[in-house]
Amino acid sequence: MELNREKKVVITGIGIRTEKGENIDIFWNDISKGEKRKLCTKPDAAESSTYDTMSRNNGKVQNYANRAIKRALEDSRLEHDAIETAGLIFVSANGSVEAIENQLNIESYPIAHSLNELLAQYGFTGPSFTVSTACASGNIALSMAYEEIASGDVGVMVVGGSEVISETILGGFNAIRAVSSEGCAPFDKNRDGIAISEGAAFLILESSDHAEKRNAKVYCELAGYGMKSDGENMTKPNGIGIEGAMETALKKCLLLSEDFDYLNAHGTGTDSNDYAEAHAISRVFQNSGNRLVVGSTKGNHGHFLGTAGLVEAIVCALAIKTETVPVSGGLVESAFEFLSFQAGESASRKLNYVMSNSQAFGGVNTALVFKRVGI
Repeated sequence: MELNREKKVVITGIGIRTEKGENIDIFWNDISKGEKRKLCTKPDAAESSTYDTMSRNNGKVQNYANRAIKRALEDSRLEHDAIETAGLIFVSANGSVEAIENQLNIESYPIAHSLNELLAQYGFTGPSFTVSTACASGNIALSMAYEEIASGDVGVMVVGGSEVISETILGGFNAIRAVSSEGCAPFDKNRDGIAISEGAAFLILESSDHAEKRNAKVYCELAGYGMKSDGENMTKPNGIGIEGAMETALKKCLLLSEDFDYLNAHGTGTDSNDYAEAHAISRVFQNSGNRLVVGSTKGNHGHFLGTAGLVEAIVCALAIKTETVPVSGGLVESAFEFLSFQAGESASRKLNYVMSNSQAFGGVNTALVFKRVGI
């Protein structure tokens, strides 16, 4: 089915920094095996010993970003001229909160500081800006990068984000009783909340003709997106906005719900989010039968907050590239038997179309559509 836009947008590079390091193969192996995210009850101070001088001054957000963007650019094998003309979008829900808590360089706190550091370091001259819309930030940034490339305004966009765990962030989520006491288990009958993670993720997006000219490795196509808002409660989704975002994505891409093989849910492991999202998925994909498999990998890698959508875009790209449906981490007994979840272990399967949801406090809802190249 032909998609409705000017230029095709493809993913040609990925880079990640998690608690286990920067090796994408280790990250994907853990996701494939469904290893459960360990609980974090306080910020991890171990990272401070590995800072270089610049990152020590700028804080952990910049340190993580420096590592992940380097990996993504290396993976893409972009030449200097293409990097120089590329645009940059940087996301973070909270910025360098720990810089203020630990009385470090408070000038590094604003999210724009990290954007400016990366612009200066790599010399990007394309359209560049920040996005900070809580946990939907990553998906929104990818949607904006899609528009920049699809319109023909730029050939390459670099999209990335970084988050840290701090006393302030942990305190906030504990105050609303959103943090799990046992480990994140999205869509499980015994789910009891989120498990917060820290790190960074970057993706390199190109127009397909730009990628073809340089014979680039392509993970998948970013085919479109949808966004809608609840317009109601700050922290309790009503499901209508989630449904609307998915429906909008289908409409923009001229696709049917029956076309999809896998849906990477926002799936935080909280009662209200999982309930609203599961029922919204059921309404949108009611004609999909058993073809659509649903899962949330937050039970594996935790919740990266503003960077979550970027981490999970990498998951979707790898799922399509490796023809693997990742296991829904932490899921033992489904609370929503009307959906088909990938529980227990990953499965080998060719994935043609994949959707990835992200939602944010305030009722912001987003959905991305990824497509296997060549169909």
